[in-house]
Amino acid sequence: MSEKIMVLNGHGIDIRVNSGHLKIKEGFPFKGNITEHYLDRGLNDIEHLVILGQTGSITIDAIKWMMDQDMIVSFLDPDGNIVTDFIPQNNISGIVKRRQATPSNSFNLEISSWLLSEKFKQQRNTLIHLSTKYRQAIWWTEEREQRIEKALTISSNREELLVSSLNPDAQRVLEAQAAAAYWPAFEGVELSWQKSAKIPNHWRTIGNRTSPKSCSPRKAIDPFHAGLNYLYAVLETKFKRSCFINGIDSDFGIIHADHANRASLVYDLIEPLRPKVDKVLFDWCMATSFNKKQFFETREGVCRIAPDVVSNIIPFVSELDRDVENIVKGYASYFKNKWVVQRPGEFAENEPDRRKSANKVERKAFKYKEVSLPTPSVKINTEKPSNQFIPPAIENLVTDNVDNETSGFFCLECGIAFVPEKPGQRFCGKTHKDTYRKRLLRQKRVSEGKCPQCGRPMEQTAEGTYKDRLTYCNDCMEYWKRKYREKKA
Repeated sequence: MSEKIMVLNGHGIDIRVNSGHLKIKEGFPFKGNITEHYLDRGLNDIEHLVILGQTGSITIDAIKWMMDQDMIVSFLDPDGNIVTDFIPQNNISGIVKRRQATPSNSFNLEISSWLLSEKFKQQRNTLIHLSTKYRQAIWWTEEREQRIEKALTISSNREELLVSSLNPDAQRVLEAQAAAAYWPAFEGVELSWQKSAKIPNHWRTIGNRTSPKSCSPRKAIDPFHAGLNYLYAVLETKFKRSCFINGIDSDFGIIHADHANRASLVYDLIEPLRPKVDKVLFDWCMATSFNKKQFFETREGVCRIAPDVVSNIIPFVSELDRDVENIVKGYASYFKNKWVVQRPGEFAENEPDRRKSANKVERKAFKYKEVSLPTPSVKINTEKPSNQFIPPAIENLVTDNVDNETSGFFCLECGIAFVPEKPGQRFCGKTHKDTYRKRLLRQKRVSEGKCPQCGRPMEQTAEGTYKDRLTYCNDCMEYWKRKYREKKA
């Protein structure tokens, strides 16, 4: 099934499930232009639904219907930015997330070098395409040819410098330098208009990629860059879906910094395909004669595209489906999951051996280390320690002729010298540690008038008995009597 994109625009868009079918209503009611679509389960070839309309409704069962059919739903604002999207979710392994979150510096350099190198190659292909196909165009000048030659030289040079970069930050500088030489090759190219007398002057040609309204590519002020923003947004959703399919998290970026509510990895992986999108849209603009009704300008000065034009250019992204899948799989091949079997050497070197813990190995080696404990010159106290717990003073327990590496300690329960296996150890073994704690607990309960066995209050004994208080409570006393009779029988 070939992937297709359906673009919905108009006012009052309505998406709901009707008798098992997905019913979609779009159009402009005040113009009498309303269209209804019916999609069947398993029989439709729509995999991406792009909604341009700003009003309407979508039901919960319609969302479930589309998610069951593995459909992507993207909501775009008038500037071509993604408002939100619905993408079928897959379970991503926690091991893969951990490896993505803690990569080595060499791994980051390898990935960023690969992505930026592919982007530089595609930029050169696009520039060569411009110089070969449009050399006879009216807008072609000697100055433009020099711009393209300069951009080709800088792109090749920056690609060679990627290998010697020490970190992704240095590579971002190289990418910015190549972009500064790449975009001037498009500036000044004239667009064809049917009635150009009443359009803004800066619409007649392709302008700078950076918009003066936002100091970034967003809020474009000319038709060409406004169309690029739409195509980049749809391509972003495709990359995000491919990341889920291949079992990788789209939030852990390498080239782009991490920000809230942004899939940084998607912006990294999309870089090699941006020049291809530029070439496809540029060819379409050169072959199209525009009408003023297809674009309009906001009071802020931002150029916006009519929904019918967006519906024509968005399907261009489907031509890059194979490239999207190859790039995401290439990145996923660095991680070991159920889709990929390759594992990079960086993780094999940095990942700890989970069969043995380093601490356990060290403790085991220390435990069985042969230590000759000299005979202490002080007399060992073999009496039971006092009820109150007092941390032992090391200077009083270690003899004068014991060195620092084989310092002797004495168990608080039995008083025998031992070699500690870990810092703060005060008993020769777990058995004596438990015995010491139980004895202190029993003495504390007796001093508080409670049963030393269960800790519950004990009743007073009858007058004239030989004890003021019972040794145990009645329940515990009956329990031990019964145990004694059973053992004797």
